[in-house]
Amino acid sequence: MSQGIHHTEVDGIPTLFAYATGPMRAGLVFRVGVADETLAGAGITHLVEHLALHRQGLADYHFNGATKAAFTHFHVEGAEHEIVAYLDGVCTSLLDLPMERLETEKEILRTEEARREPGQLPLWRYGAQGYGLVSYPEWGVRGVRPDDVREWAGTWFTRDNAVLWIAGERLPAGLSLKLPAGQRRPMPAVTSALPTAPAYFSDGKGGVLLDAVVTDTTAARLYAGVLERELSRSLRQEGGYSYTAASDYTSRRDGFATVTAFADALPAKQDAGAATPR
Repeated sequence: MSQGIHHTEVDGIPTLFAYATGPMRAGLVFRVGVADETLAGAGITHLVEHLALHRQGLADYHFNGATKAAFTHFHVEGAEHEIVAYLDGVCTSLLDLPMERLETEKEILRTEEARREPGQLPLWRYGAQGYGLVSYPEWGVRGVRPDDVREWAGTWFTRDNAVLWIAGERLPAGLSLKLPAGQRRPMPAVTSALPTAPAYFSDGKGGVLLDAVVTDTTAARLYAGVLERELSRSLRQEGGYSYTAASDYTSRRDGFATVTAFADALPAKQDAGAATPR
């Protein structure tokens, strides 16, 4: 297949193929994440992800899963037959999750959560719903029942709510993604807990963080990159106020994106860190 990005379809799932040499890489992405949950049910998507990967066991090739605010991603790197086996295994498990592992996976998630340090910024911006739920513990995991997990998987992990991407020299032979029909889900509603804007908060973490919603454009992406360079030059190299000065650009996929700028600083230097260079 020629170079470039090609749009195709595998078992009804929209597929993006990019020609690349070396080990094949692929990912199956579902439009479901923490922001689709409720505060009382937080963690159920993450639990489905863990259950879907259990039967993969130990393998020589690299694979993993990730649950984010609005997407759940199963990704893999390896030989062609390993890609096929992994993606087929994920889909097979989603159709018949190993409920005998439910309580064990709950404990694993609780252990994982104990090490997690969720940022408080989403809570302050969005509140205790939608995108703000990434700031909260996974309170729904402990009491979730097998039928709850099956219903969630059957509602959100469907072929009509998925996208496949593959980077390799060709589409892998024998690839089969058997998933139930469903519906393509819109992005989660964007809520706001801000009394006014601009808003200011303090959590005593020893740094300064700025978060802004901008129109999702190439110019905005470029600005975020320039901002990071300027933060590093001004706050670390010249001022010596900060060790880590960085920016991040995240598209919300609704025409807008968030630009986040961060600089750590000692308490006595935080005022200087807040004076973002122009």
